[in-house]
Amino acid sequence: MINTNDTRRIIGELINLHKRWTHPFTRNKKSVERQFGNLMNELSYQANTTPEGALELFKEALKESDKERQPTTFLLSSANIKWEWKEWELKRFRKLWNKGWHIDEMAEKMRTNQQSIALLVMDQEFKGKIEPRKFGLYGN
Repeated sequence: MINTNDTRRIIGELINLHKRWTHPFTRNKKSVERQFGNLMNELSYQANTTPEGALELFKEALKESDKERQPTTFLLSSANIKWEWKEWELKRFRKLWNKGWHIDEMAEKMRTNQQSIALLVMDQEFKGKIEPRKFGLYGN
């Protein structure tokens, strides 16, 4: 792909137009098609290629753009995470944390899993309720 600033700008505009054209609520598709055609001609001129070559440049850039827009995966969706904690559980957790307990020991003592404890650690540290430890989740 030719990497001049003008070529990249044109390809970016083409990708945005393509998104608009394929969006289900776009009303004036003829206007978008006209702009698209004009930009394809400009790309062909700037890249010093045929219209078919410009189309290939656009398709290649569109594939790269689609890779960046792929949906993300929610990593904790299958984990059995405890999201709600009672105040007495939080106090107990902070006590165990300050005593230097390992994450495995805390999870066992609090009858939950390590993932729940790890998220609780992040939450409590973010809120300033606990201090970082020398070995983090693994205790002191």
